[in-house]
Amino acid sequence: MQGIDRIVGRIREEAASDVDKIEKDARAQALQILQRARVNADAAYEQRLKDTERTAEEIKRRAKSTAKLAAQKTALSTKQELIGEVFDRVLDNLKKLPDAQRVKLLAGLLERYAQGGETVFYAKADTDLMETVLRETNRALTGRKCAALIDGGADDHISGGVLLRAGNVETNLTLEALVRKSRPRLTGEVAGMLF
Repeated sequence: MQGIDRIVGRIREEAASDVDKIEKDARAQALQILQRARVNADAAYEQRLKDTERTAEEIKRRAKSTAKLAAQKTALSTKQELIGEVFDRVLDNLKKLPDAQRVKLLAGLLERYAQGGETVFYAKADTDLMETVLRETNRALTGRKCAALIDGGADDHISGGVLLRAGNVETNLTLEALVRKSRPRLTGEVAGMLF
């Protein structure tokens, strides 16, 4: 039995040696796998970090672009408001002209646009001036061999300027219409003065 014990002992020693070797190889393989996993994890982390940084830069670029567009839009809106205020002031100043200048303005408008025989409507504020305006205008029209204009009276819808009517045809010479008509042509010039 001693021989069997020795054989069993040797098998146990060889088995223990094989187990140690297997364990040692397994540890070495595990260490290699762990090292590769760390390298892969570090590479993946670096790639994700780069991707995240690129994404953050893109978001920042877009945010700047959006902010710039918003600022330009606000600036444009503000400029348009200022230009609108200039035209509003022009209209107010035209309505507040001294009587002599208003007579000259209204007579000039009528002389330029009247063909003769039209009815003239005007703002209540100009009622006292219209006798002089119509007299001067009709004198000029008579010189051109045109029929005199007819006094249509004050119109509550007109705040300045005049309205000429001949049958179904109206010529709007109100100050609002004249300023509105001039605005597209003068906006660039006004903007140049303001900005």
